[in-house]
Amino acid sequence: VLKDKLDHTLSLNYFGKTDELIEVIVASDASDDGSDEIVRQYEAQGVKLSRLESRGGKELAQKEALSISSGEIILFT
Repeated sequence: VLKDKLDHTLSLNYFGKTDELIEVIVASDASDDGSDEIVRQYEAQGVKLSRLESRGGKELAQKEALSISSGEIILFT
């Protein structure tokens, strides 16, 4: 599901300026299911991985991801 979500998100065309207007950050709560490896396959396309080294919960993982974001509007999906 993660690969499909990233493919779809990266295919969006927001007034022809997707690369300039959309920052994709995946928050990982110390995932051990291969999700981090999937995200790393998209690094060349600008996708960032924000990874907790130990489980801390969804809220902490999102907070960590926020700390590396540069956007004015944040959407969690």
